[in-house]
Amino acid sequence: MQTNPSAAARLPNGARATPTPSQPPSSAKRMTLAAVTRGKVVKPPRDLIYGTSGVGKTTFACSAPRPIVFQAEEGANNIDVARFPKPEGWADLLDAIDTLTNERHDYETFVIDTIDALEPMNFRAVCDAGGKKTIAAFSHGAGYIAAIDNWRAMLVRLEGLIAAKGTRVILVGHSIIRTFANPEGADYDKYQLKLNDKAAGIIVEWCDDVLFAQYETYAVDQEDGKKKAKGVTGSGRVLRTTETATFKAKNRFALPAEIPLSWEAYAAAIAAGQPDVGAVHEEIARLVASFSEAGLAEKVNAAVLSAGGATETLARIADRLRSKA
Repeated sequence: MQTNPSAAARLPNGARATPTPSQPPSSAKRMTLAAVTRGKVVKPPRDLIYGTSGVGKTTFACSAPRPIVFQAEEGANNIDVARFPKPEGWADLLDAIDTLTNERHDYETFVIDTIDALEPMNFRAVCDAGGKKTIAAFSHGAGYIAAIDNWRAMLVRLEGLIAAKGTRVILVGHSIIRTFANPEGADYDKYQLKLNDKAAGIIVEWCDDVLFAQYETYAVDQEDGKKKAKGVTGSGRVLRTTETATFKAKNRFALPAEIPLSWEAYAAAIAAGQPDVGAVHEEIARLVASFSEAGLAEKVNAAVLSAGGATETLARIADRLRSKA
């Protein structure tokens, strides 16, 4: 008996299963060996600078080449800089990005000040769309999930702006101290981006640089030698580029662990490019020799061997040793 190949198969409950069509061969296959490329992909950096109020984050961002600011709060009021009109909601942010992407202009940097001031706008957009009064009124966290989708859509639009115009994007944010759940020991407090945790994670992952801005602090011993050292805040302002136990940070450009908080110093560090591998090896050896800690040299040598010739990894090893020193 011949079967009808076009007939749908019967499931145990009597329903008909829909046949799965076979994938037709692609006439324009993209993942070919001939399409493989090498070398670094040069793109404008995607920066996030965050820290306490008044430390100079907005001034730093507005010192970038030819900036235009989306001013979600009024931190740039005293700076002579191009700015979009005061936003009334989340849709204004998307309109601003689309305008820069699609219209002719000579702006080179798009500054969003601040990213945490956008969060209430995002939540309001979600509530208006869902007919709820607050983001917490959605069941099973659906409101927060929708807000995350909005953040992702914003980043997609920013990627379109970068691709279309080569525009640098700088996000400005405030810091907040949260307890870090340490999987290897006791929990501790840490400076982090003042956003919903999941939203902060997405944005931090997207950025090339996460720069923590703060005033310089140092310890001063008490005169009698019995009291604990007192922490003192100096007038200097610095950017921290490498994460520690006390703050979130990162960079993809082998930057020094600490840079003066100025655009000129940051741009110079970026322009310096990758350090010479031999020079980094020499610095690591010099730093290791300055310690008397047992077993440290063996651990560092193992890390250096594991890094091979990866300059960024070697630079991070040197940064950790500098911090330890």
